[in-house]
Amino acid sequence: MSDTAIATIVTGVVTIVTLIISVITLWIKQNTTGKKVDENTRITKVGAEATVIAAARLNGELDTRIKNVVMAAVDLLRDELRVHATQDEKNMVDIRNALNELIKR
Repeated sequence: MSDTAIATIVTGVVTIVTLIISVITLWIKQNTTGKKVDENTRITKVGAEATVIAAARLNGELDTRIKNVVMAAVDLLRDELRVHATQDEKNMVDIRNALNELIKR
């Protein structure tokens, strides 16, 4: 065999071995990375669920507080409107009585 033939065969064998090692390395990396991705996905999902639960609790408490503040304000306004309506009725009675007295004169 000539030196060129031997060099070609050796180059071919090195290329095939490199290809096989590359395929094995990629296969190992994919399996390892896939497990890491699955674990990261699980951790992210658990974190997201915890965030939703915390947000629901905080929003629930906040909604309750807002409702209580609004209801207190509404109760005050309702009471003020009742007092105002009562005073208006008294004023209207006084005005009617005064007009009736003017009419009688």
